[in-house]
Amino acid sequence: MKKNEASSVTYRVLPSGRVQVRYRLPNGEQVTHGTYDDRSTAERHGREIQVDLAKGVKWDDRKARTPFSVFMRDIYMPFRETKVAASTYLNNRTHLSKLIDYFGQIPLGRIDVEAVDTWWASLPESVARRNTYMFLTRAMRYAVRWQYIQTNPCQVEDAGKNVAKPRPKFTVGDIYAVLDHADDRTRTAALVAFSGHLRIGEVCGLNRADYDAAKGHLRIERQAANAGPVGLTDTKTGNRRTIKLLAPGQAALDEWIAAHPMLPTAPLFVGTKGGRINRVHLRDGWDAAKLAAGFPEFHFHDLKRVGLTAVARTGANVRDVMFRGGHRSYTAALSYLDASEDRDDELAALTNARLGRR
Repeated sequence: MKKNEASSVTYRVLPSGRVQVRYRLPNGEQVTHGTYDDRSTAERHGREIQVDLAKGVKWDDRKARTPFSVFMRDIYMPFRETKVAASTYLNNRTHLSKLIDYFGQIPLGRIDVEAVDTWWASLPESVARRNTYMFLTRAMRYAVRWQYIQTNPCQVEDAGKNVAKPRPKFTVGDIYAVLDHADDRTRTAALVAFSGHLRIGEVCGLNRADYDAAKGHLRIERQAANAGPVGLTDTKTGNRRTIKLLAPGQAALDEWIAAHPMLPTAPLFVGTKGGRINRVHLRDGWDAAKLAAGFPEFHFHDLKRVGLTAVARTGANVRDVMFRGGHRSYTAALSYLDASEDRDDELAALTNARLGRR
């Protein structure tokens, strides 16, 4: 073993004749950098290491040799599970399986910007591609934070742009057309979702005590989990809110409670076996009704959009919409508001009326 003068880089000739390069970190730990076919190649890498050591920027690349699949499955995902809701974690596992199919056993340090750009370009434009990329970006951010890699290779331009196809626009009349074909439970739950702007999990998570019939107020502070047994978690955004139900939901809920007396702690909507209703049961009821009514594209979640659009058209500002919808950003709130030709005609008429008074 020969020591490079004035450095902590050493070279070791192996029985095979290849040359191993080693160096010491500032804490005294010895690290093997690599093994090369000849002395000149080894010394060239040794000089590069020495320069980095002198600058104090030498990177210990052992962790960067961790295969992508090992890092994701054994290190990142157990951490991720402690940070997100069960439904989000389930979606993350779906993203992970797609990424492992592509990156597999490639060491983290070899996944550079070009590799990520190539993966991105190999997939068709879709919401799924965007969401998988966002998941990868977050994971690589932690790989940097935990010093597995030096920089995040996820630098695709405009990767976060909205590529979802515009949703069909539905009206309050369309809602009632669907509900003409719905059972009582589905009808009531749908009118509550429309009138209180609830997600399907939030409807399933309601208890009797969440509704104040005297004031028409509904408290939304939990949702039924999207995965596994019917359990309760915080709402998707973590927000808790109490809002005044719109009249259709209030009337439907008053009628429902009168016909189904229950304790304050009891679920507001139950399944056929008496337990809390789950998302599948509620979605099945809605889907059967929408198909019968001839609205196959009308998702249960569109009820929230129709309700918030109706509220916004009263002149409510974005903060009002954010509060009623339980949103955490202006962007999220605006994404639920629809424009239409009939509304444009109405606005033009109102503006013309004001102009005519001058």
